[in-house]
Amino acid sequence: KAPHYVIFEVTSGDLTGDSGDLRELAPGVKARTGWLDCSQIEVGDDGAFEILLAPERPPGHSGNFIATRTLVNRPHPFDPDVPAERFATYVSGRQLFYDWNREDSIHLEIHQLGGEGYTFWGGREGYQNLYNTDLQRELDHMGRFMHLAVDYAKQIGFTGQFLIEPKPKEPTKHQYDSDAAACLNFLRAYDLMDDFKLNLETNHATLAGHTMMHELDYAGGQGALGSIDANTGDLLLGWDTDQFPTDIYLTTQCMLMILKYGGLAPGGVNFDAKVRRESFEPIDLFHAHVGGMDAFARGLKIAAAIRQDGELEAFVKQRYQSWDTGIGAEIESGSANFESLEAYMLQQGEISPNQSGRQEMLEHLVNRYL
Repeated sequence: KAPHYVIFEVTSGDLTGDSGDLRELAPGVKARTGWLDCSQIEVGDDGAFEILLAPERPPGHSGNFIATRTLVNRPHPFDPDVPAERFATYVSGRQLFYDWNREDSIHLEIHQLGGEGYTFWGGREGYQNLYNTDLQRELDHMGRFMHLAVDYAKQIGFTGQFLIEPKPKEPTKHQYDSDAAACLNFLRAYDLMDDFKLNLETNHATLAGHTMMHELDYAGGQGALGSIDANTGDLLLGWDTDQFPTDIYLTTQCMLMILKYGGLAPGGVNFDAKVRRESFEPIDLFHAHVGGMDAFARGLKIAAAIRQDGELEAFVKQRYQSWDTGIGAEIESGSANFESLEAYMLQQGEISPNQSGRQEMLEHLVNRYL
């Protein structure tokens, strides 16, 4: 039997008690944007119901609806910059019972409509010690969990992209999704490649002993580049510091890889970053976000110029040109074997001279664009 009474409220402002400040109870601090109780809710024959939450009711919609936007006719009592137009920050639901022995609580689910992606980053999917861990069984469990998520997404009609965010450690000693290569091996082993891409983070690449450029190139080459967390870490510290990006070399390298693989789909450049503890004023958030965006914008311009000029790409192509024809092409196509390679070298005699990688020249080439 359903509860005696059910009500849902959608409100702008802190949930009562969250701030610990009695001023949150003053009139005008919070604003209820909408509500709906059991006397108004349309319920199906099976006892199920849906409630749509949105700033305004879509045209043609006639079902249960709660607005998430309202206009307040009194100013905020403590902050004159708070606008009259308020948007909801939380939804609450209350169930009141008359007969606890015969009434059951209702099961609630929240679905975000139009969501384009969902990133799996638990930060706990790993182990501290192998003495007490069945590694293979844990991987099997993780694979089963991901399949359950895929099945549930289909069940509720979610069509967004699933992503896994690699991280090698912290707080566990070793995480199973430690880097791009480990994640892709896991996805292939458990037949999940069609359902997942990677959301890569610079700070996590650092913890894994890689550059972000490496992680992007590896994921892009496997068709698994989905999104990135735009941050950086302190190279002298061994933990996840989530700092805002300021290094133009880093952002240029990121954008070189993103452009190389045709962009990010369907994700983007997302700030998973925090200002430093000493940067405690609101203006510091402004500087951090605007500066981070500028750093990536400048990196994009530099990367686009490097690609347009084509000098870097031409060098790589020329370095690998021996694989485009002759014995190199036979090796790549799979038509060569050890016997044919032995015969080739016996006939060739001395090997052809190796070509310099010109690392320093190419690093200075990039410098010319900064």
